Amino acid sequence: MQIFNLESLKMQINNNIPKFNRSEPAILAYNINKNFGRSIALNNINLEVKWGEIFILIGPNGSGKSTLIKTLSMLSTPDSGYIKIAGINIKNRPSYIRRITGTVTHNSFLYEQLSGFENLIFTAKLFNLKNYEINIEKLARKLDIYTQIFDPIYTMSHGTKKKLSLIKSILHEPKVLIFDEVDSSLDIKSQNNLNNIILEHKKLNNCIFFATHNIKNVLEIADKIGVIENGKINKIFLSKDFDEKLIESNDSIN
Repeated sequence: MQIFNLESLKMQINNNIPKFNRSEPAILAYNINKNFGRSIALNNINLEVKWGEIFILIGPNGSGKSTLIKTLSMLSTPDSGYIKIAGINIKNRPSYIRRITGTVTHNSFLYEQLSGFENLIFTAKLFNLKNYEINIEKLARKLDIYTQIFDPIYTMSHGTKKKLSLIKSILHEPKVLIFDEVDSSLDIKSQNNLNNIILEHKKLNNCIFFATHNIKNVLEIADKIGVIENGKINKIFLSKDFDEKLIESNDSIN
């Protein structure tokens, strides 16, 4: 297992924090390109997501959804273009961007030998959080996994790990949420709980950017829906203008 210096990480994340800025878009991506060899993953992506907005991204497998999420989350570097979160270029202040964003990707980034609770305590201490045990319990009960968070990660189901990753991503009260299929493997009750959590963040004027295969699960809470194909966002709909028949007639998008 890789060993981290907790105090060093805390200093990187918590020191020299600039004043938070909502006058700029929550997310701004300009001319983002990403290739893997001869394969084009992202093709000149231009995107703006406002504060208080729930932006849902859909598209077939291999369309670029996960690559875009990784790029926005600083897990992958674009070949060209730039990304700003709250007006700050993510290349210039990566530690600050990690403080104000919460991310769930296909990789849980959980320590398998530790319990869920121990993983969450590590995150809480990393961000110098107060009263974190109360918040952990509240979120775990809200997602119906409180009794399971004390088990080792390697014993958990995929769905439980997803819920735990969600708690980990929002425990430090981020302003921008970036999710990649966080709704996968969730039952109806858990999906409703997830939607309620997302709506709570919307009420706080936070931004939610959410890639999914299950548009029907989140259509009722979406503000905008973007369709990505072949690495390019070709269409952006207001949710009220989105035609559900598109889902039924195009299996590549649902």
